[in-house]
Amino acid sequence: VTPSCTTVEIYIPHYDVYIGDVTVREPEGPAVFPVTVNPAVIAGDLVRVSYTTSNGTATAGQDYSARSGTLDFLPGESEKTISVLILDGAAPEPTEHFFVNLTNVWSDFGSVSWDPSATGTILDDDCYDVYLVPDVVTVSESAGVARFEVRVEPTPAAGHEVRVNVSTSDGTATHPPDYDEFVQTLVFGAGNGSQWVDISINEDNLVESVENFYVNLSNATARFLASGATICAEISDPSAEGRITDN
Repeated sequence: VTPSCTTVEIYIPHYDVYIGDVTVREPEGPAVFPVTVNPAVIAGDLVRVSYTTSNGTATAGQDYSARSGTLDFLPGESEKTISVLILDGAAPEPTEHFFVNLTNVWSDFGSVSWDPSATGTILDDDCYDVYLVPDVVTVSESAGVARFEVRVEPTPAAGHEVRVNVSTSDGTATHPPDYDEFVQTLVFGAGNGSQWVDISINEDNLVESVENFYVNLSNATARFLASGATICAEISDPSAEGRITDN
């Protein structure tokens, strides 16, 4: 009897594991990262994915909640997610990022290759508000100065800087002779939420009716000093009126 020989083919699968980047606005969290196994896990096999988060410019406990854990892909499964809680801070911040790292990936029977990490980008929802008070300042010619206040809310945080351009423009009053032109960039550092703008008023011997001019805000910007990263800044009240009464 001639012995027979049977050839048995053993299929050893190879899996590719991918994790996608995510961008989320601060109050809209969590950040949900898609994790995909290609092809789907075959019958009798298991693919296990271990993961952990790490800081970039975003800090765990301040900007997001740190996470670590494992995902088990059972036969037929190919898609799962990793959810990371985003923390909503009160102060305006620049766009920040963190990472979700795949630290160990293996299969019971097959071989595996994988993306090492994905980036979570956090867009801030808070802005510095820059405005003028009061809306109208009325002074006599003899007063010499019309005083306006420029405010920033909230007060700039440590390491933040807010800038805004201030300029005057004529109404019925003109510069000169009624007042002195003012053009300046105000810089607000940490803890400084208010600055005064003094407009010099010039006295003359003419009999005049009430005249007016304007103080205007433009080009408000904010940045994080350490990196130069941009922070949101908006002007909610761009101008105020100065009124000059004759004495």
